[in-house]
Formats: sequence, structure tokens, C-alpha cells
Amino acid sequence: MLSIVKAGPYTIRGLSLGGIYTSLYVQELDAMLDVGLAPRQFAAARNLFISHGHADHIGAIGTLMGIRGLHRCPPPRMFVPA
Repeated sequence: MLSIVKAGPYTIRGLSLGGIYTSLYVQELDAMLDVGLAPRQFAAARNLFISHGHADHIGAIGTLMGIRGLHRCPPPRMFVPA
């Protein structure tokens, strides 16, 4: 189930089920945080921030890139931990 949280000027939309998937989207920042799932409404985000390499946070990167390709979007700028 999609949750929506207001945090000051930001609206955070997301889905998270511990150990299974986590994906958050902040429209005001054009940013997706983690990609354990790739909801279509998040896929156009130009910035992708990955918190860490567990499968529940990166498992849907391939799906995200596929959705972006179908819509002729370039790859997002990705920010990943060292």
C-alpha cells in the first residue's frame, strides 16, 4: 500500500515492507530513494539515491531501467554509497 507523508515542503510517497522492498519518491526533489520496487509513477525521477546494497533496496533497478527505456527517458543520475 502506498503511503504519503508530508515533511515540511516535501511530500514523500513510498512503499516499504522490511526485508522485502523499499522505494520512496520525493516529487519536489525529483528523487527516488532506493528501488526495491519500481512503481511506474516513481520511474521518471531524474535522481536515484541508493542507501545500501541489500536486495530489498536495489532489487528492481533492472525493472526501473526497463520502464524508463519504454518511455525513452535517459538513465537517472545515481548516487550510491562508496
